[in-house]
Amino acid sequence: MNIDLGIDTLEKLLFPLGYKQDLSQAKPIFWKNIGQNDLRSPYAFSLVIVTLDQFTVFIEGLNEPRLKRAIDAGIIEINSPEDVEALKEVVFETTLDNQEKLETVLPFFEEQLNLIETEPIYSDDYKRALSNIELLIEAANVIEY
Repeated sequence: MNIDLGIDTLEKLLFPLGYKQDLSQAKPIFWKNIGQNDLRSPYAFSLVIVTLDQFTVFIEGLNEPRLKRAIDAGIIEINSPEDVEALKEVVFETTLDNQEKLETVLPFFEEQLNLIETEPIYSDDYKRALSNIELLIEAANVIEY
């Protein structure tokens, strides 16, 4: 049985995982920082954002230290919020009527984030976590017909 996702459900799922809430935007946003120092991989997220849209829940990630290095080097330029939006990686999205899908993916994703935060970047577990996050992103970007 599918249960509709809403802000109350997201609070119950995300607050225990250390997410904070920002209600100052047009859409409810939950966010959390991940302590990591990998400047090589875009999938070594330092920031994860969960957005509740009208019909969808999105999980996106961004490696801010890597982004800052690229900006400082003049490789990319940020002139608007849309520029930042384009640099986020969509890790997962689901419709509001599919809480089960979120409840399946979220614990796995959080486990990968924990490995990125706690394991040395040269370890097999760390490399596997990055690969798993990349697979989630690839799956999220597959267009369903």
